[in-house]
Amino acid sequence: MASIFEDRNRYSRDRLGELRARLDKAEHLIRGKACVYITGSFGRGEASPRSDLDLFIVGGSSPGGIGGGERDLCRLDEICLKADLIRTSQELKLPKFSGDGEYLVHHTVGELTKELGGPLDDAKNTFTARMLLLLESRPLLGEDIYEKVIKDVIASYWRDYQLHSTAFMPAFLANDILRMWRTFCVNYEARTSSEPVKEKAKRRLKNYKLKHSRLLTCYSALGFLLGVHLKSKTVTPDDARRMVSLSPIGRLESLKADFPGKAASNVDRLLEATAASWIRQPRRRQPCWRNSSTIRPDDPTRRARVSSVIWFLRSSALSEKTTRSFACSSSRGDRSRSCGLFRLGAARR
Repeated sequence: MASIFEDRNRYSRDRLGELRARLDKAEHLIRGKACVYITGSFGRGEASPRSDLDLFIVGGSSPGGIGGGERDLCRLDEICLKADLIRTSQELKLPKFSGDGEYLVHHTVGELTKELGGPLDDAKNTFTARMLLLLESRPLLGEDIYEKVIKDVIASYWRDYQLHSTAFMPAFLANDILRMWRTFCVNYEARTSSEPVKEKAKRRLKNYKLKHSRLLTCYSALGFLLGVHLKSKTVTPDDARRMVSLSPIGRLESLKADFPGKAASNVDRLLEATAASWIRQPRRRQPCWRNSSTIRPDDPTRRARVSSVIWFLRSSALSEKTTRSFACSSSRGDRSRSCGLFRLGAARR
């Protein structure tokens, strides 16, 4: 099992290293102005030769890099940057950018923080850019700006921390993580509702492969934050920064170390399910849509992989009572339920 994780992580690092080595001009172009970070399977360290690129560009703006004003990275430099990213990825024969480059958009750190919780957060795609930054990103270019962006985004979620530093509950962030999972689900339904049968079957197959990774991305972060709160009765900005620095699998390993015994064995079982979800199935002779009936909602293998994340939370040392609140906040999503999640965790102590 460990070899699968190591192989995927090594492949991700090597390919990103090759990409970064050919982007010297782009690095010079955005130095001190912006960063490029990668998400998806490359960001999680789980990439394979079939993985595509998910890139985001975030920079500062005047005055002070926060809020409105003129962008530090001008439009012409932005165009040159995108052209360099596209050309280099093609030279390395990497799969095309997701959505034909639809998400290769330049946001400012001010937009990521200003729109937080606002009505335009989804419309401008700042919600997705912000959550993927926190949940599954790695810096590709401009690492100093990348670190600053993460610091500013975390600060926007921890805005009330000074008033509750000894018992801070990151309910705002927890609610947004749950919202991110629901967004994954809603987006899938919206895209497939009007597709032809063949295309719908292909997307269903792709979604089957991604569902476990997406669940793990969201719930490993929630589990990490909950584990920190159970141990320390508070969650600091430094704890959040550590969560961001870890991959989803790294967060599970951290829980395994912090909660030995039953939780450790549960993490091992969950990691086995994760490895199983990566195993490549034998190629079929028929087109995939002719075999799409094999991917049934009642498929026991599918149930085992998809539900393993929730199962881990319910059966681990993080408390059955607390994880019932997890399930409640996951289905309802309101902020008060997210607060209740952390209160129940604290009450267990």
